[in-house]
Amino acid sequence: MLALTWLEVQEFESMCVRGLLIALSLSCLAACGGGSHSTPQNPVFTSAPVTAASQGASYAYAMGASDPSGGTVTFSLVTAPAGATLSGSTINWEPTATESRVSNSFTAKAATTSGGSAIQSWTVTPTGTVTVNRVDTNWTSSGPVQIPGPADQIPSALVPLPDGSLQLVSGTLASSGVYNIGQVPGGYYWLIRGSPGGLSLLPTGFWTNSSTIDLGRDTFGDPTQILNQVENTTLDFNLSGLDASATPGVVGFITDNPPFVPIYLTPIPGVTTLSSSVDVNSRFDWSTVHTAFLAQYEPVSLGSLNSLVLGPQLTLSNLALTSGTTNPISGTLAASPQNSLDLSIPGSQWASLFQNVAPGTATPAGSWFSIEAERYVIGVNAKPQTFAPSSNLFLVQPALADGLPVTFGSCPGLPFFIPVAVQPPVLTDQAFGTLQYGDPFPANWTRNLAFCQSVRVPFQVGSHSFPISLNYGLTVDPAHPTLAPLAGPVVNPMIDGSSLFTTTSVNNTVVTLNWSTPSGRSPYGYTAYVFKVIPTGNGFELVGVGNYSTAQSSMTLPPLMGGNTYIFVIITEVDGIANIQTSPYRSQLPTGYATVMSAQVTINAGAARPQLRGDPKEWQRFLHPKGERYRITAGQE
Repeated sequence: MLALTWLEVQEFESMCVRGLLIALSLSCLAACGGGSHSTPQNPVFTSAPVTAASQGASYAYAMGASDPSGGTVTFSLVTAPAGATLSGSTINWEPTATESRVSNSFTAKAATTSGGSAIQSWTVTPTGTVTVNRVDTNWTSSGPVQIPGPADQIPSALVPLPDGSLQLVSGTLASSGVYNIGQVPGGYYWLIRGSPGGLSLLPTGFWTNSSTIDLGRDTFGDPTQILNQVENTTLDFNLSGLDASATPGVVGFITDNPPFVPIYLTPIPGVTTLSSSVDVNSRFDWSTVHTAFLAQYEPVSLGSLNSLVLGPQLTLSNLALTSGTTNPISGTLAASPQNSLDLSIPGSQWASLFQNVAPGTATPAGSWFSIEAERYVIGVNAKPQTFAPSSNLFLVQPALADGLPVTFGSCPGLPFFIPVAVQPPVLTDQAFGTLQYGDPFPANWTRNLAFCQSVRVPFQVGSHSFPISLNYGLTVDPAHPTLAPLAGPVVNPMIDGSSLFTTTSVNNTVVTLNWSTPSGRSPYGYTAYVFKVIPTGNGFELVGVGNYSTAQSSMTLPPLMGGNTYIFVIITEVDGIANIQTSPYRSQLPTGYATVMSAQVTINAGAARPQLRGDPKEWQRFLHPKGERYRITAGQE
């Protein structure tokens, strides 16, 4: 055991006291800020970030910061878009296409030599180029062919700016079928298809925030050339192989060129041959017709539905027709392989659609039922254009009262004004039985079954009331023929807070339409057709001034004109693949639509109009388009 003397103990205690005093002294110095070590002060940014940028243009932000302690400040980038660099205190960047029209985050750090630091964060949304591809896929007997859009129908962008003004940005032709619209800010804008001053009579807009948009669609048939003058062309038919029925129906001559309207011939009952000559006056060049289909359509009735079904058929290939001369058309039709369909229609579900769709009561008027083969089209749906002429290759089509087929079109392309009331309406659940029809065409072609119904609603102009037709329909694969409606009409449509079903006036040329989402399958979008109402002596004209589509349940329209009266037709649209913002015309079954029509809305003379920026001449053409005209007089449907 260690033994200490009294003197050693005293010395040890003295050392401990001195150590304690030293420790207390150091603690006091630290607490009182004494000594040579101090907390560094943070730098202060003296520059504001640059937030304006453009695609493909140099962006530069020279940062500045000061150190309250008088030291030196250095900078570093914590976060930045790809391609941004820091040289000394300056950030350099050239926004790419993918970085434009979207928000890009920056974070910079300032640090002092004494250890202080500060952070500055900001975002930059560069203006950028919107690229529009308008190349149709045209399905032909030799396969799909890409057809670029017209060089003189250049799209533009209508951009709402933060100050409430509207900027019309014109596009340019970049290459065949490709158009660029430069310097478009980020966020949503109206893409205006075609140019208001070009061949497009009606401004067509899509509410989108996309920088790349496909305006192409799938079509079928060889392109048709236009002659310099009208030619009289004779088709001399000598056919055999027809069904010798007491009610032989009609024989159709249907080309693979959609502009050529089908020619229908009436066979003699009980005879298997047909000889007839038909004169056609047209500017269409018959030499562009390489394939035609001869088809005998025979009458069949199922309950209230009177139809023409395909019987014997013949496909004519490698035709060599000449405009202005007599062209022999001969051949023997052969029996078509048979197909069948168990047809049931839940009419009560359709009847429930027709409530609250217009200012007045909707009265069911009729229906349409058809099946067609989309010739050469594989895997997609050749989306029809509204009011386009028909050249459908029907397997089943509705028959008129005189037993002839309908030649004006088919119901998917006719949402309003032209009734599809060929057959009686179907308002109760009905099982019509089994329908047999011929189908000799390749199995991989797209087939579609269309069912539509029309209603009439009263439209009051002055002292006259006129019936206006609204249509509701769907198109499905006949292999899955569920004919319940896919689309419902919008619910409670409003304009600037007032019901669209009530005659009203507004003091603003920029109006907002909104509605509640309908029940049923989720729509891919809604389209509002805008018509100016012009009263005439014994009727009125409806002049189309624009149609605009959105995927949302509201839209603020481009400016209308003060002193004019308008109506709005709003279509709910369902489609298997179409996308309003990126590819509005690419289609796949099933499709469907439902319609509402507004009361008359007057824009008061002198109503407020936002500042309009852009080319004044383009604005004039935009505000005064050469819209389609629909003239209705007393006593006319």
